[in-house]
Amino acid sequence: MDEALLTVARVARLVGVPLDCARRWVESGRLPSAAAPGGTARLVRRVDLEAFVAANNMPPLPPEGSPDLVDLFLVALPAGLRSLTAAVFRREWPGA
Repeated sequence: MDEALLTVARVARLVGVPLDCARRWVESGRLPSAAAPGGTARLVRRVDLEAFVAANNMPPLPPEGSPDLVDLFLVALPAGLRSLTAAVFRREWPGA
């Protein structure tokens, strides 16, 4: 079975929420997750995230392979503001 597994940071970027918010969803059990092999990280199945998003009346996730909400937001900004905003986002969304 080839399931899409997402890190908590990727979940936050896809949904457009701070990393701490996505962590709280996982830690509280509201968003199902499993331990990553050999580590302390948690992984979320994309189908579970899609169900969570639908159950909480959130905007649907972008299709797989397309830019996430954070990337779409950054692209819409003027170049000077984009670099400043990206620096702020890197603190909340690693890899931004």
